[in-house]
Amino acid sequence: MGQDELGEVRPFVILYPDQRGYRFRRDAAPNCWKGNGQILAVLSRSYDTNKSITDHWLEAADKVGQIISNADPTKPGLLEMAATAGYLAFEELEVSFVGRTPPESVNDYGDAYDVLFVFQY
Repeated sequence: MGQDELGEVRPFVILYPDQRGYRFRRDAAPNCWKGNGQILAVLSRSYDTNKSITDHWLEAADKVGQIISNADPTKPGLLEMAATAGYLAFEELEVSFVGRTPPESVNDYGDAYDVLFVFQY
């Protein structure tokens, strides 16, 4: 997929499985096992050269906030879904603003900025 095609589908999220695989831990009770692992998700948004870096930062912070927790019950955030049956009950979420595409990668990836979500479950 080229830069123009990637730009057309942004914003998007790329999910990466943990390279360390899946782990099981045994609780003190007999036959009580808990599976755990990690999922990495990268939110990629197009960079608009007509906006300031501050505008992009504020926009990203607002979108990430809505993704994490949302007061609208018809559009629950990750924290609300983690407490609901049928969704991944993760134990920890780390969010990092990775930054803008390096100049040497713009031709392949496009001019974008990424936010990294690390889910520990």
